[in-house]
Amino acid sequence: MRPIDADTLYSKLHSIGGCDAKDEFAKGYDDGVSAAIDCLQDAQTIYVSPVKDKENDRIKQLEKMVEDLRDELATCNWIIDRQCAEIEKLKKKKRGF
Repeated sequence: MRPIDADTLYSKLHSIGGCDAKDEFAKGYDDGVSAAIDCLQDAQTIYVSPVKDKENDRIKQLEKMVEDLRDELATCNWIIDRQCAEIEKLKKKKRGF
């Protein structure tokens, strides 16, 4: 489930109720929607900035990228170390050691 801000939730609740129906079933439905809106208006809510969500997503992407690059770097370092060791062996062999 993803977070939703109070204004959006209010708009969605408001759009599904308030038809001022005459029959008992529809009146009950309207009353239920009105009760949900009242609960929302009385509830403590926080404001979640969409920009903050995007920033958090970008931070996670960058952290994953850094982790992947560290793995690749470790592999490259291992290859370089092996190549350097091979070079040293060849140099020693060339010198007659």
